[in-house]
Amino acid sequence: QRSNMDGNERHLNAAELFALGSVWYLPHSASTSIVDRFDPSSGVKPQRLNVGDMNRTVFWGDYFRIHFNPRRFTETNRFDWGSKFEDGHAGRSGQSFNKNSDDVNAKPGLVVARDDDAGYLVINKPPNVPVHPTVDN
Repeated sequence: QRSNMDGNERHLNAAELFALGSVWYLPHSASTSIVDRFDPSSGVKPQRLNVGDMNRTVFWGDYFRIHFNPRRFTETNRFDWGSKFEDGHAGRSGQSFNKNSDDVNAKPGLVVARDDDAGYLVINKPPNVPVHPTVDN
């Protein structure tokens, strides 16, 4: 559910649930007479569907898990996840942001180091943002 501008609760539509990663799918074909698709030791896991999967053909016996009230971490919207972390200039919540920016609405950057060739990205994780996956979405 989500609050409208007037404060009333409304249910999320299918596109919103897909966009939030709240829909999971496991085809019936993932199981055999030897492999139980719901046995975690089999290595078969449900896959998260996204908006591009909205027109997927489904078959009898396919498994869906839908989280109608997914957890959201709105704190993540306060930061620019693609901008460089500028040390030494405290922004909102004590985070740093680009002090040279002319935009008064600039969000604090989080990228500390990035090397695409080596395959790593280091961020200054903001508080109230979990690092572990959840079953909620």
